[in-house]
Amino acid sequence: MPRTMEVQQIKTDWLKPWADNPRVNDHAVDAVAQSISAFGFNVPILCDQNLTIVAGHTRWKAARKLGLQTVPVIVLEMTDAQRRAFAVADNKTGEVARWDFPKLEQVLTQLQSEKLDLRSLGFPDAELLALLAPPKDFDWAAFDEYRESLE
Repeated sequence: MPRTMEVQQIKTDWLKPWADNPRVNDHAVDAVAQSISAFGFNVPILCDQNLTIVAGHTRWKAARKLGLQTVPVIVLEMTDAQRRAFAVADNKTGEVARWDFPKLEQVLTQLQSEKLDLRSLGFPDAELLALLAPPKDFDWAAFDEYRESLE
């Protein structure tokens, strides 16, 4: 029978970032903080039994920036090697997905018509403008390559 994961509220200051985390995420903290402010803290941080963060360093930094005293956390029992491997895999697998830009344009246009502040989604203003009003012959593949070059 599968084990149920328990989400706990843990003091933000009790969590420890992985000192050797190879993911550079400081540039994303403001966008994540804005998303948390707009939508709440909806994705728990994952940490090991020693409260070392496995996945969610950016959410943790954003929570600290927002002054949150506690954050939702799932504690995983794992070895140090499992923690390091999962942390890398979690970040790498997130890079594999791509946008379907015409569908994204539709969703953004719909959200804009519903008066949602699109800046809370994490897109830079220039990118939002391009996504919301692309020319008919817009080269989405080139746009995607351009986006990747900025990262």
